[in-house]
Amino acid sequence: MSIHEPVNDTRTYAGISLEELHASFPTIVRQLRDYARMSFEQSLIAQGYEPKGPAVWSRFGGRNVDADALTRCTCTVCGQRGLEYRPWSKPGSYRAIARCTACNDWSEY
Repeated sequence: MSIHEPVNDTRTYAGISLEELHASFPTIVRQLRDYARMSFEQSLIAQGYEPKGPAVWSRFGGRNVDADALTRCTCTVCGQRGLEYRPWSKPGSYRAIARCTACNDWSEY
């Protein structure tokens, strides 16, 4: 076989052709990111966190500074400006998730 001949790849994985799998890859990655975020959120719940902002809000306009900052942040994966703010808190502790609504990438903020 010459390197210049077209390759007709008929391999499959779990009954799906590699061509179909390759085409659906962005969707699969998005689903995996969402699953990872949900797993992280489940671990927060197990640690006693609730999906709400901290009890003490900023004195600057009465809004949480993190929420305001995330409206100006840019996703490092797809470049979308403005990330979703997902606060988690329990007495004495606060954590936040920044999530891109375009590509579903997330990180703890």
